[in-house]
Amino acid sequence: MADVALPPTAQVRALDAGVQHALKALDFVNLAFAHGLDGWKMFQTPNGQVLGAAGVRFAVRAGAESTALSLAVGQREVRMRPNPETGGPIMDFTPEGGGVSQTFRVAESGTLWVRVDVATAFESTAQHLSNADGGLFEVLVDDKPLAQKKLGEVKNHAVERAALEGSRVLLPGLHTLAIRVTRGLKPSLAREKNALGKVTKAVTLISYLGPVSVAWR
Repeated sequence: MADVALPPTAQVRALDAGVQHALKALDFVNLAFAHGLDGWKMFQTPNGQVLGAAGVRFAVRAGAESTALSLAVGQREVRMRPNPETGGPIMDFTPEGGGVSQTFRVAESGTLWVRVDVATAFESTAQHLSNADGGLFEVLVDDKPLAQKKLGEVKNHAVERAALEGSRVLLPGLHTLAIRVTRGLKPSLAREKNALGKVTKAVTLISYLGPVSVAWR
């Protein structure tokens, strides 16, 4: 279906009582991830893996700590493919991973607007200077991309941030909202602990999904 222009931010924040009622009728739950995965269904891509999914507090938007969902994603198995130039094997960097989805019902035709803040943080106690793949973030409605953003290199002890937003006209019926995160490498979630359970060595690249904002008109 055709995309439509985004409503001005001020207009979205000033939703009137009628729009608020319409939003409630869509039956979205736990959009702020305040209760972890409650209301959301986890999924993985064909060769994807999702590790360490949990509700946390994190500044997904710079300077504004909030509830968020953390994920470590990537390829479940490293695969090779023929190099078109040499004919020999080369690593297949197809983005893999997974995400979360939620089903909602639309009673009358209208426009759904969605925004979600995202971030990727890299931490390494080894000699890694950076991680080359910060992840591809996508918002999907009925399995069709609504918005996407690719985060590239993430330096050690740094955070890369972005915001995804878009809108789409929907007809009455059941629909699915999903947020997908994929990378062309294996998940970077390796932690060594001592006998007391303290982390002594860690290499992590964790993606964060901030509160999801929705509007209906």
